Amino acid sequence: FDARELAAFSRFCSGSARLPTHSLKLTLPPPGSDENPDGFLPLSQTCFVSLALPRYSSADVCARKLRYAIENAYLMDADFLMRHNEGWDAIDT
Repeated sequence: FDARELAAFSRFCSGSARLPTHSLKLTLPPPGSDENPDGFLPLSQTCFVSLALPRYSSADVCARKLRYAIENAYLMDADFLMRHNEGWDAIDT
């Protein structure tokens, strides 16, 4: 993964462009992914900075699924959204 992909991965797992204040937690594979893990995408829970990965058949499949998820997931980005709220302009960023 290059620097852009790592930043997107951080955003995918935490919902923020900034690095999270606590570590990423790996959780159990997504429900229902046991029979055909390669048919599932990674699942993140941004509130908990957690990532659930199916038990993919290979590291290559895992990397492809992660790249797809981080490039195509529509996420909330509190850093971006808050900048449009009243009072944000008074904060020096």
